Amino acid sequence: MPIGIQTKHERDSFDDFLDTLKEDREVIQETPIPEPEPVEPGDTLPGFDDQPVADPVMEHKKLEVAMIPAETIVDVIDTTAVSLNSYIAQEHQEGASAEEKESLKHAVANYLKDTDIDISPGKLCLILILMIYAPKTLQAFQARKQNQENAALRARIQYLEQQMPQHEKEVKNGEVSGM
Repeated sequence: MPIGIQTKHERDSFDDFLDTLKEDREVIQETPIPEPEPVEPGDTLPGFDDQPVADPVMEHKKLEVAMIPAETIVDVIDTTAVSLNSYIAQEHQEGASAEEKESLKHAVANYLKDTDIDISPGKLCLILILMIYAPKTLQAFQARKQNQENAALRARIQYLEQQMPQHEKEVKNGEVSGM
């Protein structure tokens, strides 16, 4: 039998598949998705009656306004943390990196924006004063205590140095009793 010429056709599974393609198919109609109604800023979304739709321009402006106190708050937190950690460790400690501060600044700004916290300049100034100078005051008290201890030790050393020649003389003369 020559190649490509069939004298007798036997049906196989591929022929059955081709027959199924010839059959009429059920047409499934898609239901059109309705166009959403335009939502204006200040409107409420269905199912979210208590949450008005945010105006993106206004949200961006709120974020910009919140960045100013956020940057100050992050700097104060970093300064306070460095001072407190240095006080605890009794040596200088490093603060947050620039990337960490930037991340924290955005987080604080978003928090301030979303909570609508309006920090007055007077309150912010008072918070800054407390957070900056409280750790420094603790360090000053620690330095004062250390200086008093050092002065007491210097006085003890000076007293012992004054007693040294007298003690050496007593040792030479054999006048020293058992310690």
